[in-house]
Amino acid sequence: MECENILIQAFADDFVILLKASASYKFAEMSKNIMLQFERWANTYNLKFSENKTKYIMFKVSKNITHFPGLYLYGKRISYTNELKYLGIIFDPGLTFMTHLNRVQEKIIKVNEKLRRIIRATWGIKPEMVKEVYLTILERIILYGVEIWYKDRVKMNMKLLQIQRYPLLSITRTYKTTSNEALQILSGCLPIDLRAQMWKLILR
Repeated sequence: MECENILIQAFADDFVILLKASASYKFAEMSKNIMLQFERWANTYNLKFSENKTKYIMFKVSKNITHFPGLYLYGKRISYTNELKYLGIIFDPGLTFMTHLNRVQEKIIKVNEKLRRIIRATWGIKPEMVKEVYLTILERIILYGVEIWYKDRVKMNMKLLQIQRYPLLSITRTYKTTSNEALQILSGCLPIDLRAQMWKLILR
């Protein structure tokens, strides 16, 4: 559903409502009728939205957010959050997506550690097989939703290269002090920031 300054999107049992307003207090006014319609729709089909799982976030345009409006579902105030996850992507107030990449980094470190344990337990998997795992699994985890969150900025590119570094060390089995450029050459893997730029152009 899309109206002026309002967009409602649903995927399976996940709903997102986007509201646009010039002042934060207007969100409270705009949300009242929308939330009532949602409650009535749910009642029609004997459904109920979870008050505890329902959160809201505000995206700042130029100024910092100082006023947080009261939005309600079933008479209960909806909690504000600085990190809102929707379909696997974490949104933050500034839409920097650095929080999202920090979570991706944590996931890659865990998966990469499991991979390194397997390598040690099996007396070493061939680098080609480790590279295949990286290309088919880890790189896809890193670049999931890239068309939404990627921006060609120095800070983001540095974070992506930092994340890519873990699996490249597993592929090449070189010293931890080896430079990113050397790891990319030895592994034969493209810099992840270039892959992100490429996939964003393809998926747009």
